[in-house]
Amino acid sequence: PGQWVLLEVQDEGVGIGPDDLPRIFDPYYSTKPGGHGLGLAVAHSVVRRHDGYLRADSRRGRGSVFRVWLPASHGAVSPTASGPPEHKTGRLRILLMDDEAAIRRILTQMLERLGHQVETVADGAALLETYRCRHEGSEGFDLVITDLTVPSGMGGREAAARLREFDPQARIIVASGFSSDPVLGRFADYGFDAAIEKPFDLAGLARVIGQVIERRPFEPGAVGGARATGPDAAGSGGA
Repeated sequence: PGQWVLLEVQDEGVGIGPDDLPRIFDPYYSTKPGGHGLGLAVAHSVVRRHDGYLRADSRRGRGSVFRVWLPASHGAVSPTASGPPEHKTGRLRILLMDDEAAIRRILTQMLERLGHQVETVADGAALLETYRCRHEGSEGFDLVITDLTVPSGMGGREAAARLREFDPQARIIVASGFSSDPVLGRFADYGFDAAIEKPFDLAGLARVIGQVIERRPFEPGAVGGARATGPDAAGSGGA
């Protein structure tokens, strides 16, 4: 019941078999060689968090159709302020870890727009090695932002625990697209200073960074932040 906006995406590929179709939204389930199985799981999670529905119909040899239903809004759209982010923290050296190159690129652009200097790595092992190499010199990092799950390597949870052993004063933010993961709700128990839920926008990212750098109490509303699309929003192509 009610009014909905329907987005339909159709392809003419090989299709999805009846044994695979019920599992395509399961995390880590993939039929592709080297696939992570996270894309559709995160898409499903994002749509559900917006009170919508995501459904797939497919047959072998006939392609697939994906349909996204989102509740229609009848309210007036308020203009979005285009001013600078609320929190100013000065120029920071930030180490960013995410296993997806596209997410690293988008987040780097966002952080650079906030005035920060960014170095990126693809997994927790590289994060630890890079942090240790820079720690003793003049190019140490002020902040670490890490993805939570890396299917083919060390994830953010283990990396944060090891980083705490090496440098108890490290400041670490976890960013994830899985809202149900207990780490987001109890981030301090896992060695993080704050958590931010993908997708988030520039203002939400700036707010969380400001809270961590200034050692202010973490605001629960920062988890998830303001959601946005376009070049100033970090998507959720991974956890």
